[in-house]
Amino acid sequence: MKKSPEGFFTRTPELGDADEVAALISACALSGGTEANTTAEEVRDDWQDTDLAEEAVAVVASDGRIAGYADLINRSYVAISVYGYVHPDSREQGIGAYLAAWGEGWTRDRIPLAPEDARVSVQHYINAPNTGARSLLEGFDYRPVLSTYVMEIRLQDAPPPRGQKG
Repeated sequence: MKKSPEGFFTRTPELGDADEVAALISACALSGGTEANTTAEEVRDDWQDTDLAEEAVAVVASDGRIAGYADLINRSYVAISVYGYVHPDSREQGIGAYLAAWGEGWTRDRIPLAPEDARVSVQHYINAPNTGARSLLEGFDYRPVLSTYVMEIRLQDAPPPRGQKG
């Protein structure tokens, strides 16, 4: 496994970190121009299906705050989705590169667990405005494959009850 970025150490996230991880994810969303609405409850709910000791990592600054975080979704050791976050105040310090390498290393270590002849892939999800993350991942030879859009409308009035036409 790659060495921790200079001035930081890594550890397994704990349930008590949910508030801080939610704030980190929200700070990343805000810096990308999207709504920051991740709650500690949502993080804890996501962690129900995550083996934190195996499938997550926190990058911690010398002052004890979580500067970076990643977890992954393992789909039968064939498609691994990595979700990494670096606090905007801690970018450009090697944390993103560490998290990308962590996801790749996790996957490489488990390739023998994939079905024989499977094509194993690692996927990262980033907000489109985060050009720094895109450049970083392209430096690891990742290429954009899919884009998703969130569309919403703010209603002036509540919609009619289900089954009734307005």
